Amino acid sequence: MWTIIKINKKNLSLLKKDFLVKLGNDVKFFIPKLKLNIFNKSKLLTKESFLLGDYILCFHKDFEKKSILSSL
Repeated sequence: MWTIIKINKKNLSLLKKDFLVKLGNDVKFFIPKLKLNIFNKSKLLTKESFLLGDYILCFHKDFEKKSILSSL
């Protein structure tokens, strides 16, 4: 089952580590990003931004169980 999780972008790596420890390696994260290349005074600048803002999508087969969701 897929879930939508509101995150703090600074703590994204901590969230991923916690989920992997608690749920195992079969957790899948979907974080769509937009990569923009901008020319500014003959320099190429690259910017990345999250398409969903402060949200990510996470999949695990045990999310159907309410006990798992409440423990997280």
